[in-house]
Amino acid sequence: MDTPGPPQTVAFKEVSRGSVTLIWEPPLNDGGARIHHFIVERREASRRTWQQSGGKCTQHILKIQDLLEGVPYFFRVSAENQHGIGEAFEVTEPVIATAEPSAPKRMDILDTTDSTVVLGWLKPEHDGGSRIQHYVIEAKAKGTDKWMVVGNTKNLTYVVEKLNKGDEYDFRVKAKNESGYSTPKETLAPVLVKEPHIEPAADLSEIANQLVTCRSNSTFTIDVPISGRPAPKVTWKLEEMRLKSSDRVSIKVTKDRTSISVKEAMRGDGGKYYLTLENVAGTRTFTIDVNVTGRPSPPTGPIEISSITSESCVVNWQPPEDDGGTVITNYIVEKRESGFIEVTNTSTTLIIDKVHRYDAGKYTLVAENSAGKKAVLCVFKYHYLYRFTIFCFSSLVMPVVDFSSIPQKVVNVLAGKTLELDLPIIGRPPPICSWYFADNKLKVTDRVKIKSTGKFSKLTMSDTTIDDTGEYTLEVKNAVGVITEIIKVIGKPHPTCKWSKDGGAVSTKALIASTEDACELVIKGAERNDSGMYDLLLENKVGKKRAQIKVKVIGRPSAPEGPMIFEEIQANSVKVTWKAPTDDGGSQILGYIVERREATRNAWYTVDSRVTETQLVVKGLKEGTEYHFKVTAENSFGVSASLKSFSDDSKCSLFFIPGPPEPSSTPPEIMDVTKSSVALAWSRPKDDGGSAITGYIVEYKVVSAEQRLKEKEFTMPGLAEATEYEFRVFAENETGMSRPRRTATCIKTKLMTRGCTS
Repeated sequence: MDTPGPPQTVAFKEVSRGSVTLIWEPPLNDGGARIHHFIVERREASRRTWQQSGGKCTQHILKIQDLLEGVPYFFRVSAENQHGIGEAFEVTEPVIATAEPSAPKRMDILDTTDSTVVLGWLKPEHDGGSRIQHYVIEAKAKGTDKWMVVGNTKNLTYVVEKLNKGDEYDFRVKAKNESGYSTPKETLAPVLVKEPHIEPAADLSEIANQLVTCRSNSTFTIDVPISGRPAPKVTWKLEEMRLKSSDRVSIKVTKDRTSISVKEAMRGDGGKYYLTLENVAGTRTFTIDVNVTGRPSPPTGPIEISSITSESCVVNWQPPEDDGGTVITNYIVEKRESGFIEVTNTSTTLIIDKVHRYDAGKYTLVAENSAGKKAVLCVFKYHYLYRFTIFCFSSLVMPVVDFSSIPQKVVNVLAGKTLELDLPIIGRPPPICSWYFADNKLKVTDRVKIKSTGKFSKLTMSDTTIDDTGEYTLEVKNAVGVITEIIKVIGKPHPTCKWSKDGGAVSTKALIASTEDACELVIKGAERNDSGMYDLLLENKVGKKRAQIKVKVIGRPSAPEGPMIFEEIQANSVKVTWKAPTDDGGSQILGYIVERREATRNAWYTVDSRVTETQLVVKGLKEGTEYHFKVTAENSFGVSASLKSFSDDSKCSLFFIPGPPEPSSTPPEIMDVTKSSVALAWSRPKDDGGSAITGYIVEYKVVSAEQRLKEKEFTMPGLAEATEYEFRVFAENETGMSRPRRTATCIKTKLMTRGCTS
């Protein structure tokens, strides 16, 4: 059992003029007994004596007031249990109880170039009780004492430009709120304005195994992120040949990327590509392998026939000099025009058993890989009198469509002309082909013709219109499986593009660009009023097509709607009411910030920054003081403009002197009527105007009279008999009288009958 340990993480929740609010976490060690309370002490930075503040605190928060403005204070917090007061936690830096914010935290140099410096900092420890408006950045050349303002920003970073290369500068930043500027936060040492030297580098992680593979007649692209300071010089080479941009080769270089793109790739475009990056910090070279696959070259001859018997012979050849970039899967041996024999392995020998005399003739040899098969290398004509036959090794081949004629799978057709799609097919057994458009199977008509064999499929469509543009699907299937290929058909002539927004013209700041296959609309610096339904109309001489895109621009909300209404005015409080913004910025309103200031002062004071309703009772006002108010809406993207309770040409909004009491909700009640008096009763006013009711005033008048009489009595004497009266009642306090409350009807005094005596 012992005294408790020190509290944890003592911090300042709020700092304002003359006061600070401290918060802390309880000690990790309570000494084995419950902590009764905490003791908060303060001392001026120039003194050594500690002074207790706020008595014994049972919470983890305490507001300390009556601090001297502009004087730095140290604070410490200690916990106490039944065994005594434990060790104190003391803040390491003094704080000044002022309405100005504290200095920004840290001041870092994020980057430098030959003419700029990028600065970064953290928010101040406290904002002085009002929102930080912006930060002021100042610079001072080394060897001088004059600070120059170089910029203002609301962000926590800033780029200082137009600096002299090789010069050294000191920088500092100050925070600004409604009350003034904080003390500045400076860089630790002068900053040299110079581009740093960083060795160039390239990131090849996006290229698997540094290998790029593509089919012949297609396009391949090598795109590599690069870095280095200054920006490196970029050189591309294929083997020993330096590459430059041409009709087929496109080389692009930006600050942080480089790419090379080769169209209609050929086998000769494959090989080792070398990327060289060079700057003053060094030179580095990176290697990427490119494999362009295609059909193999013909097998190497001559074809030799050996081991000829009455029933068999052996045919021999050599592998192709070029395998097309992939492994040779098999060879096809053909003779005459009647059929073919496939060698299902990569052997270069064909054995023909049981030779028949009719098998004599021309033999053709073709090499095949995954990219296709190569034309006949040579023709070997061999006549033999003995009888022999060919033994065929049967095999199944998955269907393949040859897109070498349209490698991009995109076809342009002029409106009114004929569309032809003629595609070679490979597959064993011979595949069956079907054509589809818009998920519907095409049928042969007067305008649509389809012809398919085991080796090709051809679609012909005459008199095309704009409705014929779109995606065509070719389905090819045999006993091995099914494949589908999509060909995109684009109509011509190219249509004109017309943009509209919500049925009207688009903004004048919109940039519109059209290419052969795209239409683009760009709005830079988009605002909320740029939201809406955008309509794109495509039109040529054949027809029209329309597309709609809904655009939603999100941002800060608009200002709350006025007018600002003041109700329930008391000596020290008032209820302020407003309306929600007409535009929430596309994001839910998180709350409202209500601020006030005295008419004779310029500094705004934040009353509440987390108001969720459109009304707030503002307390703590000074009686007889003139105030201005403003309300700001906030969403996830920031704060709106403010709704103010005054206009530019008016001096004030409201003068807070308590008004007269409100009359009661029910009229006075007639309790009794005599020949010369009426007894009245009423309820208390529903609102006393902010001060106690000191008395009531009852007035009456003769219905036919114009003169009003005043008496301060409950019973009205001296009334005339048989006369109609109307009464009204005022409530009065030290400020004035309320509006009157009248009797519901006119009252007529009674006529008293006098008897005769004898």
